[in-house]
Amino acid sequence: MLVESNDAIEAATIPAAGNASGADDVSGATVVVDDNREAGAPKVAEAIALLHEALRLLTELDVAGLDRQDRLDLSHELARGRIRMDAIRSGVLAEVAAKKDWEDGPTRTLVELEERVSQEPRRESQQNIARARGLAEDLPLFREAYLAGRVGAQYIDLVRSAIRSPKLKAQLADPVEGEAFLLEAAQSMTVESFRHAVRAWSIKFAPVTQERAEEKAVRQEKLHMFQKDDAWVINGTFTKLNGQKVYNALQGAMGRKAKDDNRHVPERRAATLVELCERAVQNGEIQPQARLVPHISAIVNLETLLAADARAELDCDLETQREFFGQDGDDPVLGKLKTVIPAGIAAQHFEGLEPGRLDDGTPLTPAQLQLMMCDSQISRVVFKSKSQVLDIGRKDQICTSAQARAIIARDRTCRFPGCNQTYATSQIHHVQYWEHGGLTNLDNLVMLCWHHHKKIHEEHIAIKRYEHGWQFVTRHGRVIADPNLRSDAEPPRDPAGLEGQDPPPDHGAHPDRQDSLFT
Repeated sequence: MLVESNDAIEAATIPAAGNASGADDVSGATVVVDDNREAGAPKVAEAIALLHEALRLLTELDVAGLDRQDRLDLSHELARGRIRMDAIRSGVLAEVAAKKDWEDGPTRTLVELEERVSQEPRRESQQNIARARGLAEDLPLFREAYLAGRVGAQYIDLVRSAIRSPKLKAQLADPVEGEAFLLEAAQSMTVESFRHAVRAWSIKFAPVTQERAEEKAVRQEKLHMFQKDDAWVINGTFTKLNGQKVYNALQGAMGRKAKDDNRHVPERRAATLVELCERAVQNGEIQPQARLVPHISAIVNLETLLAADARAELDCDLETQREFFGQDGDDPVLGKLKTVIPAGIAAQHFEGLEPGRLDDGTPLTPAQLQLMMCDSQISRVVFKSKSQVLDIGRKDQICTSAQARAIIARDRTCRFPGCNQTYATSQIHHVQYWEHGGLTNLDNLVMLCWHHHKKIHEEHIAIKRYEHGWQFVTRHGRVIADPNLRSDAEPPRDPAGLEGQDPPPDHGAHPDRQDSLFT
């Protein structure tokens, strides 16, 4: 669009980003400039005026009113224009550095000036200055592409980092695999792909230097662990290779996310790390010849367990669970009811009792204590006084190795509805050893992944073991459905040959039971 002019002014067109000829104008915008300007390049004031007018026009655009292609084109051109602006400013910054223009100003150093002007932290400001100098001195082809908006600053920084080696800086002059070679790769790759390309180029032409750099990086690997309040904080640094090993191991162990798992990836990753550590200890992979392998000890008074159990019995808690969750007896679909694994002893029955503790004194909630006891060795220690041990009983494995192998063969995967995690990320859950009738036999054992094992204890979910499968019931009596099945799915064919008989009373369980079947 044009603006009115008089004898002293004329309309000047603003060219679009990347088009010096002005063929593709930004909104066809024009601004008023002095007709008496000098020949050649516009003065700084005129150029800045043009810039601000273009920005104003772009700011006033009704983006929501544009059609799809116009919005995409605008986004593309703005991104390219930002790169070109950064490149122009980088050239200006290089001149400011070379001529020390900041020395007569209010700042003491160029970095301080850059912090103020760019409004970026000190580290980024230092990076901006180093990039400006490097482009001017070592990377003329990249500088030209930067000004044209064909490569961004991150590509340039990767090359700058590589050519700290004198040998690689000299390699830039190679007509076949020098700067032009890298620039061609940069213009056709993502930043991450180009990172690999630059590393491959560096190893190819300076393998000794790269090996030394890798050795230095390995020596700088670290993993910090420290306690903060009631939690542990972990952070550290790995080389690219070792970090990838850790990442792949955690990703593989996490497996696919269950449909009922609402945790974010960092939560799942943290739990997986704990599970891998537990698994290594349980399998005897850590210090197998040591007299005392790494482990976690939980110490709890026998009186606490007995009192909590007695309270639950007096309150009819455990018996109510058995009666309530086993109220239908045998099931036409799942067959004969073999056992009910109660949800454990509720937290209120531990009120006023000394909690169990880790060996460092950390108290455990009732759910944490019962979860630990589900997969552990139990030892009896009798004290004559607070510090004098009178007797130590033998360690009893709640679930023997033979029983664990049988459960793995029978269950194959986690039995929680909708979950298919294998034993690699699973544990054995069973009736607590001090409960009446809680013998450790195969009917009282079930395989659960670490996530659902924890869920069972924390949410007090009871488990019904049938002849042909399992059923999981919340504390409120709701049968947990398999999220992989439709709510209107028909029950599977009855293995007992009861098809055609009148349906049993509906307690909300039958549409959901199919997924508890195993083969």
